[in-house]
Amino acid sequence: MGVEASAEAGRRGGRATRGKEEEEEAVDNVEQLAHDALFQARLRFADTMNELGLLKTDLKFSERCLLEKDPTDSTIVVEPGQLVERDAKNTRPLHWAAASGNHQMVQVLVQTSSHLVNSSNDNGDSPLHWAVVNGEISSVGMLLEAKAETLAINRNGVTPLHFAAEGSKKDHFKILKLLLQNLTDNHMVDQIDMKTKAGDTPLHWACLSKRPPLVGCLLNYRASVNATNSLGETPLHLACGAGNSEIVEMLLKKKADINATTKEGDHPVHFAITGGSKEVLSTLLLMEIEFAKNQFKETFFHFAVQKGDVGMVQMVAEAVRRSKGAEACKGLLDTKNKNDDTCLHYAVTNGDVQVVSKLLSLRANVNCENALKDTPLHIAATVGDVSIVHLLLRYRANINAVNLKKVGEDEVPNETPLHWAACSGQASIVRLLIESRANPLAKNASKKTPIQLACDIPTIQACSDFLRKDEK
Repeated sequence: MGVEASAEAGRRGGRATRGKEEEEEAVDNVEQLAHDALFQARLRFADTMNELGLLKTDLKFSERCLLEKDPTDSTIVVEPGQLVERDAKNTRPLHWAAASGNHQMVQVLVQTSSHLVNSSNDNGDSPLHWAVVNGEISSVGMLLEAKAETLAINRNGVTPLHFAAEGSKKDHFKILKLLLQNLTDNHMVDQIDMKTKAGDTPLHWACLSKRPPLVGCLLNYRASVNATNSLGETPLHLACGAGNSEIVEMLLKKKADINATTKEGDHPVHFAITGGSKEVLSTLLLMEIEFAKNQFKETFFHFAVQKGDVGMVQMVAEAVRRSKGAEACKGLLDTKNKNDDTCLHYAVTNGDVQVVSKLLSLRANVNCENALKDTPLHIAATVGDVSIVHLLLRYRANINAVNLKKVGEDEVPNETPLHWAACSGQASIVRLLIESRANPLAKNASKKTPIQLACDIPTIQACSDFLRKDEK
């Protein structure tokens, strides 16, 4: 059902690339959303039929299965051919009855067509899948009594146990307990960690639900706390990203690996920062964590800065100082990612004055250079925030720093921050840089000064005029 698509969409804060398989999955999700829309439309249709008091005998049998049985009616007559009726998606009457909570109809159908209890539609969903998704606990109970498979898998590898763990319905906790008890009775509780095609266990889904009782229930049945999905994410990663501190603490008490890494090298702390929960981040930072980089060479500082949260930047800084000392903190602040960008580059690019100020106060290197030797001042000159340029200059940014330009196989000196401000049309920043003694006659690799760059672009004549006045 559509909850699979929503769970998958809600979980990822990362940057996983989309390959052919993921593109096919996206198409599947679109098809599934369309199917879900039809499902909801049929439920609304059923409500309308009830409100209008129309005769059930005037409806198709599958539509009758959506309706509550009239309590004054002592019998439900089912014709033999109606038992095997199916729609275009091979969904049977028992699916609709189970999903809509038509308990009388479910009872009749399981008694008269028990061989269809584990029938599946084109998505691989059984009636039990649909009953669980909609939180229909009575339907679930009747289906289990009729020997419905608790661990039936649909085409995405999702079991009813996953849907119960997802927790979007009020009775999902009760349903989860019912399913787990059924596994115990059938000596199958060791299969509690069955994975979807994406590698998720029910515990992964429960950690996204933000409902601690669901997580606690699975942990009591010894669900694997360090199981990894196809992206290398553990339940702790997802719980940290979801921002529920109670669930995080429950997992940690069960020895969840606080330094587990995904395939992209992200730690639970990376996820906690992306999720935005200071309470979760505080819990993690008090433990023995590794202040590591992911495969993109991004530290916790990079993530906190990208989040734009000054408080988180301060929390990470305090944790590093407490654990490693002040110099280690400065070292992490100046750590470069795969493009040699530091977190100060990130903050300036985002135009975040508060974060820039915090990083500079923590002694971040104001003249750090990335792979192209762009300094934060180069970037600030194009972003257009005068207050950030003021800050960088106050902390002694090199006003005439020269970056590089690739010419064939060679890298040659190229442009100063004033070049960038001039060709970006940032007149106020041009003025500030000139007043701060930037060189207006510096030449780039093409032998052009900031004045000439400004003249080349008609829309920034104001910059050109100002530069000419300064030259005189």
